[in-house]
Amino acid sequence: MRAEASIGREQAPGTPRVRRCEVCGADVPPEREMTVLVPDSSVVDPVDSSRDGQRMVTVCSAAEVPGLIAAGRAAWRDEQLWLGRLAKASSEPGAAGMDLRQVARRAFLGDEQLRLALEWNRAQEVPMTALPGGQPLPVH
Repeated sequence: MRAEASIGREQAPGTPRVRRCEVCGADVPPEREMTVLVPDSSVVDPVDSSRDGQRMVTVCSAAEVPGLIAAGRAAWRDEQLWLGRLAKASSEPGAAGMDLRQVARRAFLGDEQLRLALEWNRAQEVPMTALPGGQPLPVH
């Protein structure tokens, strides 16, 4: 799957917008374009938490959808989603100066979810060292 595939290329004024299929890379004219939601634990919506864990994907064929959904489910990590929600909550108004537990409560995470999210972060090749709100993260 190619991450840049759904971004439309520069189009001349007056020409129809063409997107690229995220599976095969083919140009998908608007009349054939299919947009689907696939599971992706790295996605946290900046405004609507009901959209967390869902990524919009452009495909050129319905036949590609089951494979995308299966791949998303196989790659899913709850801990990654929880870390993303923690990061989002840390940057909301009023979060400055909060400790990690306070930020976790703001993100509706329990102590065990916080612990697992921090463990997951530490296991990454390049872990986050601080949340966007400035709260330091344990990395050792």
